[in-house]
Amino acid sequence: MKSKSIAVAAAVVVALIIVICFLWLHNGKPSIKLDHEEVTHPKEEISSSDRPNGFSGTTTSGSQTSLDNEPAPQTNTSLGELDLNSVRSLPTLRARLEALNDYFGELAKSDGAKTIALAKSKLSHAEYNAILPKILGKWSETHPKDAIEWYLKATSSDAGDISLNAKRAVIDSAFSALASTNPAEAVRMSSLLPNEDEQNAALSSACDAVILDGKQAEFLNAVNGLSTDSTRLTALSCLLNEIGAVEPDMAKAIFAQQIKESDRSLLLSTLGSSLMQTDPVDGARWWLENSRNDAKQETVGKIVEEWARTDKSGPANWVNSMPKGPIRDSGVVALANSIYLNNPNNALEWAATIQAPQLRNDTWIGLYESFLNREPDSAKETLAKAPIDLQQALAEFEKTRNAH
Repeated sequence: MKSKSIAVAAAVVVALIIVICFLWLHNGKPSIKLDHEEVTHPKEEISSSDRPNGFSGTTTSGSQTSLDNEPAPQTNTSLGELDLNSVRSLPTLRARLEALNDYFGELAKSDGAKTIALAKSKLSHAEYNAILPKILGKWSETHPKDAIEWYLKATSSDAGDISLNAKRAVIDSAFSALASTNPAEAVRMSSLLPNEDEQNAALSSACDAVILDGKQAEFLNAVNGLSTDSTRLTALSCLLNEIGAVEPDMAKAIFAQQIKESDRSLLLSTLGSSLMQTDPVDGARWWLENSRNDAKQETVGKIVEEWARTDKSGPANWVNSMPKGPIRDSGVVALANSIYLNNPNNALEWAATIQAPQLRNDTWIGLYESFLNREPDSAKETLAKAPIDLQQALAEFEKTRNAH
């Protein structure tokens, strides 16, 4: 009998120890069970000067506690518990947002729609808006098509609840991820977006992904089927620009063989400019050769202007190598205008080499008049050394101007 009493007493002691440990570990903190249980209301607010509306800190005891000693919120990676009061008691906005982003972002990888509904029901409006981009971004990485479908439905019903950052998260992440596995579907779904700006942004995101993953052929076939000119040209422009800078021969082949003839003239400058990034001389030559005969004078001017932004000697040598004629004259005009600010005398020397008389006079006089206003003494010295026919043309121009 005595031994039985001792055993009962021991059991009671053990039970008491277990209860004490349980109470000590939980420390009386209420938690929010995000799946099933009701929210336990906090007893007292903690003031924090860096906390915006919607991010209120709370404690669960009758007196204010130290934020510095507040333990990190308890989270797990399944749809389970989050100590939201503890999150809101963290000392800085950054810490609070990181805790919420980590928790809900992890949940979104497996079920974004349920995570969004959960966040919307449990968080304040400010908290929800702050973490929605993270939820959508993580969801887009794992289930891009589902994320896009949710976004399409959301924008058609309550677009006001979708922030700009949330839109970017879907358009940047979801269309990139979808294009990596199914370029045609990414192109198709981009056409369902509510406006051309979003459609173009989605196609640009998809374009970057297919180039990295070597799926540009599938993407190109789908894009060529788009009926809207602006979105089709945006996607093609992105593709040619990106490929042209790293694989010029491939870009040239795509342009010649897989771009509709009606689109080529609109995309010529995109690819030409891209090719010039790695080989200016070859890019300039290709650009000019592939332009229409009636557009070559305009094209050479564009080439020189773009080239001269970063290099003055390159376009000068290129123009100087051209045979005399209208195309070279257009190149000289562009070159003279491009170098005038840094070297007006050299610009005037180039202008004097133009073959077409009227174009030569107009270009030279225009540059000289500007030079005269800027540096009168230097301009007059240059005039004294100018060819006689240009001096005469300037005199005639001034006479006519003064007469009026």
